[in-house]
Amino acid sequence: WSLYPIVSWHSGFPLDVLAGLNATNTDPGPAGDGAPNLVRADLVLPNVATYNARNQQTINGSSGNYYFNPLAFDSTALVNLDQIAQNGAAGLNGVYTEGTLGRNAFRGPGFVNTDLALSKHFKLLSGEKLDAELRMDAFNVFNHVNFGNPDTNIFSSTFGQVSTTQGPRVLQLALHLRF
Repeated sequence: WSLYPIVSWHSGFPLDVLAGLNATNTDPGPAGDGAPNLVRADLVLPNVATYNARNQQTINGSSGNYYFNPLAFDSTALVNLDQIAQNGAAGLNGVYTEGTLGRNAFRGPGFVNTDLALSKHFKLLSGEKLDAELRMDAFNVFNHVNFGNPDTNIFSSTFGQVSTTQGPRVLQLALHLRF
């Protein structure tokens, strides 16, 4: 008999909340650097609290599986500046901005997983080169819920909410013949 465990664990991946500006060849963005699609949103609360996505939260009258408070972010001023920049207004005297949220300011949900395989090798006929392996694989053997990243599109109705999970427990049985 052979037992093959694989345990995976990692912290969440860095998340960016962008201002949701469209990139075009003629749009310099509110910072004037030609990259409006990389402008981060403004952080309007002192810090961003994260929530357990397993629990329903009600924020501003909307219920959902929030991972962070969407009211902590705003892009209104950035969208207005972007419109001014698109219209060719020059010399806004340092008003241009990239948004106040830092790059990779917080992390998404972490990931914990255990896969397990159990196998048995045996000879089918003595003296022959015929053997078999009976194998059972269990992926996510403890059926641990691993949440996907929250929606970071500031204009989405599900902004700040987690709506996906990683795969559930999966079992498979295999017979492998060698000759």
